[in-house]
Amino acid sequence: MIKYKRIYLLITCLLILGIGIYAAYLLLRKPTITIYKVYHTAYPVEKNDIVVPIHVGRAMRRKGAEPLLSQMIGDDTGDNISFKNDRYAELTALYWMWKNSKADYVGLMHYRRNFCMEEEDIGAQCAGVDVESTCSLYSDCGVVYDNVLKLMQEYDIITVVTLTLKDTLREHYRIAHHIEDLELAEAYIKEHYPEMAEVFDEVIDGYEFNARNMFIMPRELMSRYAEWLFDVLFHIEPQISHDDGYQRLAQAYLGERLFSVWVRYQVKVNHLKTKGLYVYVLEKAE
Repeated sequence: MIKYKRIYLLITCLLILGIGIYAAYLLLRKPTITIYKVYHTAYPVEKNDIVVPIHVGRAMRRKGAEPLLSQMIGDDTGDNISFKNDRYAELTALYWMWKNSKADYVGLMHYRRNFCMEEEDIGAQCAGVDVESTCSLYSDCGVVYDNVLKLMQEYDIITVVTLTLKDTLREHYRIAHHIEDLELAEAYIKEHYPEMAEVFDEVIDGYEFNARNMFIMPRELMSRYAEWLFDVLFHIEPQISHDDGYQRLAQAYLGERLFSVWVRYQVKVNHLKTKGLYVYVLEKAE
């Protein structure tokens, strides 16, 4: 009997020790950050220890772009919707991130657009009247590990600084796209997510939104966003069919507006904190 008690005590001590070691590991481990930079065409590749280029639409194998883009990861691995890139644009990268990325914090930027995180720029050049300013190619614009981690320790979601339109988002969509697509999304959300109906109306019938489908947030939060967004977009997709190149990207355009709805809901209902950053458009040197 004493022998079994000693074995039980030993096992208990080992379990406690293991839990303690794991807890210490979690406290000491540096969170991982990956900002995916979306490329759909040949363009000089920018990357650093947290910025990872990703080729979207690789399953469609665009001609002429392959030599440069083949050097980066593609959105056609693992669980993916790469073959839908002609309708979803950068959202095929979001889907890939949702299903395949393991980083603690994840983000999405464009091949020519970076968040502006340099302190002197945030206070000066980036704080101008324009949401986007230009800078030379190969500048990381301050998107480095320490800057991102500092922001994520204070905020829950990083977005592009809020745009204010002269028309409501509904009217702007009516002018630029097919209003029927937005109405399909509206009907689905109000039926299946009635708790978001009020916020949907506030955003879509308001003048402010966060453009570009660009963000940084914890992976768990991104997963909740992606699960909601693709539930909406996949269910209405069969009812949307536009053949011209610009309007074929209806899902991507809807995604921009729905991102603003989701962010507003997180702020209003779940009391999450957001931070809007200005954007640098990276230009090739002449």
